[in-house]
Amino acid sequence: MRETFQRDGLQAPNSERANGQMDALPETEIVADAPSAEDRRYPRVSTPSGVWVQWQLDEQRIVSRVRNLNVAGVFIATPCPVEIGTKLRLLFSVPEGEIRTQAIVRNMRPREGMGVEFTSMDEPDSQKLLQLIGRLLEKR
Repeated sequence: MRETFQRDGLQAPNSERANGQMDALPETEIVADAPSAEDRRYPRVSTPSGVWVQWQLDEQRIVSRVRNLNVAGVFIATPCPVEIGTKLRLLFSVPEGEIRTQAIVRNMRPREGMGVEFTSMDEPDSQKLLQLIGRLLEKR
């Protein structure tokens, strides 16, 4: 059994924690200032509570829950989203393997999270992302 940590009633594997930080997560899925479903190039896939992402801003690493994702980006649930236009490095540790990508914050909702667009991803990581999305769609 692997060790877990808990904060605010949420659990995540200890190996997915960075710098001892964990975000409290709202239960509702709200994305403000984001394109409507009709305006999106790719449909979103809601994620189960076990999908987490490590995002790095300068030297600070933070682990947050992924609310939803698609091939173009992700909504990261965090009570402290960063400003629109901020560049981030992301790391997903999922059954398909580690997925690394560069990203930019495109929209944010104070105390709830931020919509992030992928800007650079290697082909192997892109393939793992497609596999992850396929697996999540099968669980619907």
